[in-house]
Amino acid sequence: MQRTAILALAAVAALAGGVASATAHGDPGTPRPKERSVRAGMDVGGFDQVFGDAVEVAPGANGRSTAVCPVGRVPVGGGGETSAFRIFVTDSFAQGASWVTRGTNTGSAPESMRAFVLCTAPR
Repeated sequence: MQRTAILALAAVAALAGGVASATAHGDPGTPRPKERSVRAGMDVGGFDQVFGDAVEVAPGANGRSTAVCPVGRVPVGGGGETSAFRIFVTDSFAQGASWVTRGTNTGSAPESMRAFVLCTAPR
């Protein structure tokens, strides 16, 4: 049961990242999801979903964004979202009680990125 829950959570994280990425790319027929506060995580079936602050990345530069779990919670998944097609998430990983994403802006204008983390109580 626990393995199934972890696999289901990983699938949710992957889908959330794909939806966020597709939405960020500005398909006019797709409604944008509501913004979520980094300070007030969203409870997702026993998990908290927390977004980090948006980080502006200059053209040709690399950026880093971090989302932090609430006190007493641990990360079980995460990812990142970008503002456009020319900024790419290059790394996505857990670090302590947070999730880190790094990205590269290959475009000619500033773009933004931000990390999100799914957190739960430790075992």
